[in-house]
Amino acid sequence: MVSSFRIAKLIREFCKTFNVLVPFRCHSGGTQVCLAADKIVMGVLSELSPVDPSTANQFNPTDRYGRPIPISVEDVIAYLNLAEKFGGLVSESSKVEVFRILTNQAPALALGNVGRVYNEIRYLVEQLLLLHMDGLKERSRIEKIKKALTEEYTHNYYITVDEAERIGLPVERANEQLEDLIMELYKDYAQELHLGEPFDPDAILGNNMSMTSHVKYGCIETAKESYVAVGEVILSRPTAQPQQIQLPGMPSPTMIVPHPSALPPSVRFKPSRWVRISEAPACV
Repeated sequence: MVSSFRIAKLIREFCKTFNVLVPFRCHSGGTQVCLAADKIVMGVLSELSPVDPSTANQFNPTDRYGRPIPISVEDVIAYLNLAEKFGGLVSESSKVEVFRILTNQAPALALGNVGRVYNEIRYLVEQLLLLHMDGLKERSRIEKIKKALTEEYTHNYYITVDEAERIGLPVERANEQLEDLIMELYKDYAQELHLGEPFDPDAILGNNMSMTSHVKYGCIETAKESYVAVGEVILSRPTAQPQQIQLPGMPSPTMIVPHPSALPPSVRFKPSRWVRISEAPACV
């Protein structure tokens, strides 16, 4: 969330006019970057998304593996709105009861974090829009965009060019010729970054217990040079620990050692450096 905001602010430091091409999916953090743009060029396949985040910290309820369960900011707001609108809850006591039920499902500090993040994302959306919009003359439009992107939709809702225009974003529809060029550019990036290929640690490791490889995770192009961000990926299979299993009909537990291939590999990613595209190492 904050990193997308920082990227957008950094871009605006170096240009007076900032336009964004959206060939296909541009969700969440990508949508945040679009909010800083003077113009968002979209075609028939282009998609933006809401920017309502989910929070997961030490205060959240946990799953059976002890991992924090993310809480959607939008889900919390929708629950309270649902209770008030469809449950007809108008008295203070009924509202307190609804909130008590909520705190039984999620700890108070986790909900406090949800409230803080909700306020933060609305602030960030407004600050991004103010990079190219007039805060006084376009106040109602800014509020409409904030509400649409942080309150109206679920996080998986796809905002097409029609919807983007409706909520007030500075959208330009690409004509057929421009859309073809944008898609060709997108396909070139997709091939360079292996966007259509699933990352399969098992297949990469093969019979090896560990290995280090590289991945490309970003491109920057100027009129003269093309650069890619290259990072290290360190893959390793965990050491298989013996396990005692009680088999039916056996008087005592049986010791079984799982084969390493049955255990999911661990993956560590280390951001590295930007290099000229012609000098990039072999990447998976």
